[in-house]
Amino acid sequence: MISTGLCEDAIQRILANLPSASGDLTKYLLTVCQRYEGHPCYLLIAGEISRVLLSRTSPSEFVDFCEESRNPEPFLLPILEDLSSTISVRSYDQALVVLPFLLPFGERQWPESRSEEYRSFRDLIEYTWYVTECKPDLDVIVLPYLPTDILYLYGKYLKGIKEDEKALSVLDKARHQSPVHAGILGDTVSLMLRHRNIAKAIPLLALSFKTAWMKEDLAAAFRNQGFLLSLQEDKEAAIACYLMAETWEESHDGREELKLITGENGDLDYGYFNLNGKEILSDRNVPIGPDSVIISLLTGIAENYLEEHNLMKAREYLIRAGQLLMSDEIEARIQMIERQLEDNGVF
Repeated sequence: MISTGLCEDAIQRILANLPSASGDLTKYLLTVCQRYEGHPCYLLIAGEISRVLLSRTSPSEFVDFCEESRNPEPFLLPILEDLSSTISVRSYDQALVVLPFLLPFGERQWPESRSEEYRSFRDLIEYTWYVTECKPDLDVIVLPYLPTDILYLYGKYLKGIKEDEKALSVLDKARHQSPVHAGILGDTVSLMLRHRNIAKAIPLLALSFKTAWMKEDLAAAFRNQGFLLSLQEDKEAAIACYLMAETWEESHDGREELKLITGENGDLDYGYFNLNGKEILSDRNVPIGPDSVIISLLTGIAENYLEEHNLMKAREYLIRAGQLLMSDEIEARIQMIERQLEDNGVF
């Protein structure tokens, strides 16, 4: 294992020799990339290089650099992660500075074919759900997810600054590329409900419940359901949905919606909803937890990794299932795997 100090020393040497002219800068950094390609510190170095380029080059120069590097992903991912964090805290002015560096990689032509369909997925679980539940007629060609992720975050940005029509257009493109991405579905439904387009929102909302394998996506589905029920003037069920969402993720927006329903005092009989919430939702045919198919697929993938003796990946998928289901049985299996990893010196 490479030491963090060794990587930091390499990064400091690189930064100490940065040329002042932008043309010389990109040439120098390309040489650095070639020198360190395959090095254990390469991803950390690439992340630092991406931040230098973001601050000292134009978007077009950044695109040219990434094209010449042959593999732009290590330079795009750190910026994308920063953009995601920026949007999540609603720093939209800061996001606007970063987006021009990323959008050229997200807005490129998506391939189309009559004999194959081109899709992208965040994770194996989404691909598995898509081929087993949607049963596509054409062969599915899986393309890198990165361009879709850029479109997704761009759509979230546009939604955040209330450019709703453009946000829906961008999210529709992202959803075409990744049709069972519960995050894209959730933001699309939220925009549709904002504009009272209930008929189009309902089937996408149902799909977002079925495909939610991340706890924040499941929480968003419940918040969207709560908003739909509030539009339908079903106050009791709307409250039950917003409270159910809090099981998986606390949300400022969710709490604000609850205030609109209950009034500024926010007087709620939590005991009543703890006792009756699931029944209230079941009576409206609203899910009361994660979809059983998703849980089965997550645990099934974990079992496959266990058979391959890949304990880390098995643990990863069991943790995901556990975050959704909050099951003592799954937690016990995770602890068993962690003890094995400790015995193997991994932990």
